[in-house]
Amino acid sequence: MQEPTTIQELSNLLVSGFIDWKKLGEVNVRPNQDGSLVIFNYSVLCTYQRRWNWFERVSRGLIMDAKTGKVVARPFDKFFNWGELENKPEGLPTEVVEKCDGSLGILYRYGPYGAGTYRIATRGSFDSEQALWATEYLKNYNLEDLPDEFTLLFEIIYPANRIIVDYEGREDLILLGVRDRFDGYDFNFDEVHDVAETFGFSVPERTWGLSMDDLLSRATEISANEEGWVCRFVDGTRVKVKGSEYLEIARLAQKMTDRFIFESLAEKGYEETALNAPEEFRSRVNECWEVFEKIEETLHRGVMEALDQVSGMRTRKQIAMYLNGLYSNLQTRRQQLSWVMLEYDGRSSRPRIKDHIMKNYRRYLEERSNG
Repeated sequence: MQEPTTIQELSNLLVSGFIDWKKLGEVNVRPNQDGSLVIFNYSVLCTYQRRWNWFERVSRGLIMDAKTGKVVARPFDKFFNWGELENKPEGLPTEVVEKCDGSLGILYRYGPYGAGTYRIATRGSFDSEQALWATEYLKNYNLEDLPDEFTLLFEIIYPANRIIVDYEGREDLILLGVRDRFDGYDFNFDEVHDVAETFGFSVPERTWGLSMDDLLSRATEISANEEGWVCRFVDGTRVKVKGSEYLEIARLAQKMTDRFIFESLAEKGYEETALNAPEEFRSRVNECWEVFEKIEETLHRGVMEALDQVSGMRTRKQIAMYLNGLYSNLQTRRQQLSWVMLEYDGRSSRPRIKDHIMKNYRRYLEERSNG
């Protein structure tokens, strides 16, 4: 099965009754309550595998009619943190706006007659807590004259949905963007601002005249109560820049400390640890894994080399005396002896080695940075 590369190809697959979406990309496809609509949402495996084909990039809350294949709502395509881009856009960003700290809300039309009733979904759900709150809050606005082709994209802000930034009790639907659900046109900030004024929505704060170097420098200075910025370039590319303090608080909130990472690597391995890590911290998981993997392999190789040297000895006393002569440090002698004897008895020493690395992760990280 060839991966789709256009909305029309995706629509044709949906109408044909195709259901094996995992063959085309790491995307979850879920129906709404009555099965009339489906929502496409990339899974965490995308950020782990870092393939990001067309299907995965557009599946950021894309909603389609299950029967006709018609696009009901078209959100932003997936966009990345600045440091994740291999081919970075050149020149100054044409737009720099506040990165709001809530949940993405996607306006869609539901009902049997044309536009029907307006509702809001989140990136992967029609009926998440945030989606239900936003749909109810939407009743504060009159969207009677909203053009049929518009998909409105919001940041859902309310106290119970606080992530890191404290909005001091604020309840709001902040209009982040507008996109034509049929041809995919992505409105620029001035156009979004005009729509917001027409219907009474707030918009993110805009910043002017800053280069990416300026923003990266500012990111080290802003408080944890500011998430950062979303930047857009002349070719339409969007990127995120997040503040250092915000990321540190998020890291602690997600328990993504180095100790937690090493414990998870020891117990669950790399793949599960990376899959469960927030996107912004996968680079740190990768760094820790490189240390973990290298140290584990070095220590295990040393054990197997020692085992080879003592394999002809008949008694444990002989083995212990030989190994004691190899290592001057008492702790190292005891450690190495216990690992070698496990292998000597036909059991793997790797679990003990992993436990040792986890307990001594600080030393190994320091050795790496000093080396």
